[in-house]
Amino acid sequence: MNKFLSSVHKIEGYKWLLIIVFFMLLIYRLGNLAYWGDEIATIDVASKPLSQLLRHLVEIDIHPPIYFLIIHFWIIPFGQSEFALRFPSIIFSILTFILVFFYLKKSKLGIASLLLFMSSPFIVMYSRMARYYSLLMFLSVLSIISLLEFINRPERKWKLLYCISNILLLYTSYPGIILFIVENVYYLIRKKNKKIISLSTWIFMQSIVILFYLPWIYVLLFSHIGGNLTFQPLDFFLKLLYPLCSYSIGETILPWEIFITLPTFVMFYFLFFKGVLRHPKYSLTFFILPLIIGATVLSTVFVQILFPFSSSRLIFLAPIAYTIVAVGIKETKRGNILLVLLIISNLYGLFNYYTVRHFHNQAYIVPWREIVETVEEEASDNSIVMTAEFPFQFYARTKLDTYLDVDSLNSLIGNTEVDEVWFIIRYRGTYDIVEEYENRMQQILSEGYKMDREFGFMKQEAIIKRLKEKIIGVRCSEDYIKAVKFVKTDK
Repeated sequence: MNKFLSSVHKIEGYKWLLIIVFFMLLIYRLGNLAYWGDEIATIDVASKPLSQLLRHLVEIDIHPPIYFLIIHFWIIPFGQSEFALRFPSIIFSILTFILVFFYLKKSKLGIASLLLFMSSPFIVMYSRMARYYSLLMFLSVLSIISLLEFINRPERKWKLLYCISNILLLYTSYPGIILFIVENVYYLIRKKNKKIISLSTWIFMQSIVILFYLPWIYVLLFSHIGGNLTFQPLDFFLKLLYPLCSYSIGETILPWEIFITLPTFVMFYFLFFKGVLRHPKYSLTFFILPLIIGATVLSTVFVQILFPFSSSRLIFLAPIAYTIVAVGIKETKRGNILLVLLIISNLYGLFNYYTVRHFHNQAYIVPWREIVETVEEEASDNSIVMTAEFPFQFYARTKLDTYLDVDSLNSLIGNTEVDEVWFIIRYRGTYDIVEEYENRMQQILSEGYKMDREFGFMKQEAIIKRLKEKIIGVRCSEDYIKAVKFVKTDK
């Protein structure tokens, strides 16, 4: 502890400033955006009594328990507001930032990698969500650093930290399994080239981690694992491209803004691969390349089976990727100019994020509070709302009768006198739910109701609308969300 405090005192003022600026970026209007679906799932699981929480995770939910246990005890004193529930994610991101700083401070890579990390729209956006993403990132970086440290300096504290961080990592998210496997591959590669800890010691450490993970392996073996293992070249390419774009550009700049996205993508991966080629000098890059390739490829194959991979689940690769880019910057003539250009692109992405513009994935920016308030103002006392959206139900739970199962509509109308029926329709990437709701809306017209009003939210850009129509093969709405009101004709 004394050594750590001594190191903290030696941090130059401008590096303290970076930490403070990053913290301010993360907490700025933290509660401004409404919860999205998975954040509601966090509340639903974490707010259960402890015994029910564990039973839910074991019997129903496929997610490991560590993050939900943390949030369970967090919301007891701090509540369920957007700011309070997202704040633990902020803490883990700040800790990751500090870890990267302390590990790289002697390599002269720290400033470049920290600037890329703290300005990344990808990091900022996912670090501000009430999900396990930033905890996954923190534990992954802690595991990698402890591995690299005890390989170079086989001290007991690093071995212990490695085992603890990996146990917690595996109980946080399934991508930790990939990291655990790649760390073993890395050890075997280094074992051939350098005299490091003995194979027996390594096997003992891995056995400890696996032993502690056996209870969850048992849970997985007896859980239902659905999905199909199929390979479609175009689908594979798009899924592979998505996380690669997220690392370099983020998800708050539209892909067809090519005057920004294309130069940023090219610069980022030019510097990345240049950094990788310097692996004899920077062992970290040699370690991370199979991890990045393996995790990204596996994310495209196993997305529908066990590992719910996406860019958010691969966030643990981003700090290391930025470090490799920092290596490329250091090894490139006028690399600082490229660094400045990358940061400018990041700042543009952050501007889009904070002003709620230009998202690839509109799942994170739906104004659910506004939508609920609109329906509350317009709805009568004798009305019901049909929707498939959990966030709407969460925000409307105190004033509106909301039902997530549209199949219950017939029995509700048949057993009660309902003056108004509202449909909340969200135009996603697939058309199945929309088509089901539109069919129900047509059906209700023949049951003594007429369409009274229609409210649109989040108007889609023309280019997005055309792309969706081509991909889905059906027409798309002008608005991303619609609230449609039906009233009884004899009212």
